[in-house]
Amino acid sequence: MNKILLQKKDLTFLKKAIDNKETREALRGVIMTEAGDMATTDGRRLHILNGKGFSAGPEGITPGAYTILGETKSGPAGYMEIILEKMELEAPDVAKVIPDTSNGLGMISIYDKKEDKTSLTRAIINLYNRTGRGYQHEYLEALAPFNTPWKLYAKGKGDDAGPALLVFGDLKAVIMPMARID
Repeated sequence: MNKILLQKKDLTFLKKAIDNKETREALRGVIMTEAGDMATTDGRRLHILNGKGFSAGPEGITPGAYTILGETKSGPAGYMEIILEKMELEAPDVAKVIPDTSNGLGMISIYDKKEDKTSLTRAIINLYNRTGRGYQHEYLEALAPFNTPWKLYAKGKGDDAGPALLVFGDLKAVIMPMARID
C-alpha cells in the first residue's frame, strides 16, 4: 500500500478521467508513469498531475496501475491523502498519446460557470477554430474549476488533427477529438 498527499482540486481533476466501466480494469484507477507522474484515463481523455504536484513519501512509488482504496483530509488545508494498492495488471503507456509541445496554438481560457457563463462555449469554439475538430464539452468542463487559461498544443488540423493537449502548471489534459460524422 502507498499513500500520496496532493491538493484536493488536483485529486478532483484526476478523478474526472477515471473510467467507471467494469470491463476496463486498468482504467479504473491511477497510473503511475515511468516519468514519475500520476495519470488517469477513460480512453477518450487523459489527466496528468506532474510528479512535482504530489508527495509520495520518502520511499516513492513504482510505475504501474493502482486502485484507490481510500482518501482522507490530511496535511495542510485543502490537501487529501489517498491510499493506493498496486493492481496485478499492466498499466497503459500513457506517454504514447501525449502530443508534443512543438506546435503551440496559444491559450484557451476556461472558467467556472460562476465566474463566466459563456467561457465553456468560447473555449469549444476556440478549440475548433484552432484545430478544425470538435471536442466534448464535458472534457473541457473538467478544467473549469481552475479558472485559468490553459496552453494548447495539437498536431494537424481538420481531418489530420489528433488529440489536444492542454497544460496549466503541474496539470495536463489530453483530449481526443470527436469522431467525424459524414
